[in-house]
Amino acid sequence: MLPGRKSLKIKYSEKYISYLLAHSRSSPFNYRTHLIVPNVSWGLDLNYEADIVVLTKAGYATEIEIKTSLPDLKKDREKKHNHNSNKFKYLYFCFPEKLLEKGLEFVPERAGIIIVREDQRLEVIRPAVINSRAMAFSPRLQMKLCRLGLIRYWGFQRREYQRDKLK
Repeated sequence: MLPGRKSLKIKYSEKYISYLLAHSRSSPFNYRTHLIVPNVSWGLDLNYEADIVVLTKAGYATEIEIKTSLPDLKKDREKKHNHNSNKFKYLYFCFPEKLLEKGLEFVPERAGIIIVREDQRLEVIRPAVINSRAMAFSPRLQMKLCRLGLIRYWGFQRREYQRDKLK
């Protein structure tokens, strides 16, 4: 922070952290080099919802689980699916830096950790363990993920249009 500047209180919502993951220059995943789709479940036949699915040019997928509070991290441990899917080569948990000390014990050992620092930069502080059973997405599955991303985009556009129409 610059001298003489007041600290801004940032609300770490899932939406805001998703935005940083896709747009921040400090993100290991950027929408210009990766396909990034939020809130994926039914389209990939998962038995849970992945907060973010990132697809590389090589066709390998990464799941990113976003957490905004300590109770949110603790609650995730109770989920039966335990983020086990052979569709994903990597699993990352992303959360505000202030949760690191108390929240570390609730992140699975195989999961990498990305923190949102106070200056809004992202930092990988623990790399994810490779899921050796994961296979690259077939062209058909890649297209399905693209379709899901576009469904999200056009749904957002429709809501924005309706909101503007009411003004």
